[in-house]
Amino acid sequence: MNNDAINRLRVPAAWALLGAVAARMLAGFIGVFGADEVVYGFAVSGHVFFEPTTVGMVALAVFLVTTAPQKTSANAPIVLAGMVMLGLGALMALLTLIMSFVSASDNAQLADGFSDLFSIAGSAAVLAFAFMYLIKVFADPTRVPRAQPAPQMGQMGPMGQPQGFAPPTGGQPAFGADPSQTFAAQPQQGMDPYAPQPQAQQDPYQQAYGQDPAQAYGTGGQPAYGDAY
Repeated sequence: MNNDAINRLRVPAAWALLGAVAARMLAGFIGVFGADEVVYGFAVSGHVFFEPTTVGMVALAVFLVTTAPQKTSANAPIVLAGMVMLGLGALMALLTLIMSFVSASDNAQLADGFSDLFSIAGSAAVLAFAFMYLIKVFADPTRVPRAQPAPQMGQMGPMGQPQGFAPPTGGQPAFGADPSQTFAAQPQQGMDPYAPQPQAQQDPYQQAYGQDPAQAYGTGGQPAYGDAY
C-alpha cells in the first residue's frame, strides 16, 4: 500500500475516532440519567465525558487530518466537531465535580469529594490544553482550509449596479439607436472606410449655373432679366 492510499484513509479514520467518542458520550448520558439518582449517575458515569482516553481520541482525530500532506476542506468539520465534543466534556466535568461534593456531603464522606476534585481537575487540565490546541488549529487556514464559494452568475458592479454587456460588434446597432442611421453609417463591403466619401450628386442645372432653378426664375416662371443676358 503506497503513501497516497494511506493518506486517503486519514479522513475516514478521523471520523471513526469521533464516532467512537460520540458513542462513549452517549453511553455516559445513559449511565448518568438512567440511574436511580442523578447524583449517583454522575459519580459513576460522569468521568466518561472528560477522561484522558476521550480527550486523546479527539486530539488524535484532529492530528490525523491536520498533518496530512494535502489539506482539504474536510478538515474543518472534523476540527469543529472535536471542539464541540471537548466543550461538552468540560461542561460535564464541572457538573460531575459539583455532584461529587453533593454525594460526599450526603454520605458524610468529605474525603471522597476532595478525591474526586483532584481527579477531575487533572482530567480537566488535559482537556483544556487539547481544546486550546484545537482552537489554534482551527484558526490556521493552512492546516484547516475553508471551502471556496463558487462564482455566481450576474455579479453586481460598483454601487450595486449590474455589470453592463460588451459593446455591440459585427455591425449590430446599439440598443435604442435608429437602425437606419446605424446601418447607413457603416462602410459598405469592399470599400475603404478611411477613404473620402463621395459627395451627393448635384443637379446638372445647379452645376451649370451655380444656383437653384427656383432662384433663376422669377415668380412667374420666367428668367430674370439680368440673369438671362
